[in-house]
Amino acid sequence: MKIIEGMKKIKDLTKKAEDIRAKIGLFCADLDYETPMYPDQRKEVDGWLQSHSDMLKEILSLRLSIAKTLPYRLPARSCCSGTVAS
Repeated sequence: MKIIEGMKKIKDLTKKAEDIRAKIGLFCADLDYETPMYPDQRKEVDGWLQSHSDMLKEILSLRLSIAKTLPYRLPARSCCSGTVAS
């Protein structure tokens, strides 16, 4: 896969993940007086959560693959300042 194709796929997967996230937000909870949109709404939302998780894993995998092909390396970032508290 070419870098450009990978970047396009990342963009598409990100859009799909956002759509699923919005769907989950709409249908994850229903009030007692509301009629569920799906016969087994809990199972449906669980499926969306799983597909969202899978999309995020695929996006991460593509980003790592693209980063490995770059001719330069970014400096490593440290989460700490490097000093030890005494």
